[in-house]
Amino acid sequence: TVVTVASELSNFLQLHCDFQGIREVGLYCHPGINLPSWILGILQVPAAYAPVDPDSPPALSTHFMKKCNLSYILVEKQQINKFKSSYETLLNYDTLKEHNDLVLFRLHWKNVEVSLMLKDRKQQYEKEKVTNSTNSEN
Repeated sequence: TVVTVASELSNFLQLHCDFQGIREVGLYCHPGINLPSWILGILQVPAAYAPVDPDSPPALSTHFMKKCNLSYILVEKQQINKFKSSYETLLNYDTLKEHNDLVLFRLHWKNVEVSLMLKDRKQQYEKEKVTNSTNSEN
C-alpha cells in the first residue's frame, strides 16, 4: 500500500510539475500514517524532499523555503487554511491541483525578498522602540 500510494504521488508530481534543473518539493504536513508514502513519492520523482513544519514560525519557514529554492510545495488538506493564513503576506503562490489528501502549490519568489526585508525591519523597529522606552523610563 505504501509503495502504491507513493507511485501515484510520484506520477502526479511528474505530470503537474515543470521541473528544470535541481528538483525540490516541499511537504507541509503533520506526521501521520501517510507521511512515509508521501516522502517516498517525492523521492521517486526523483526530487529532494524538504519538510516544512506547520508549527514553525512562518518567517522562518519562508526563509528555509527560499534557501531551498522551492518551486513546489505539497500541503496536507487539513493544513490548507493554516498555510494560506500564515503565508498570504509572505509568499506568492498558485494552487495547482489536488491529489488525495494533498494540494500542490507553485511558489513564486519575485517579491518575497522585499516583504521579508520589510517584516524584518518592522520587527527590528519594534524591538528598538521597546528598548528605547525602557531606557527612557529608567
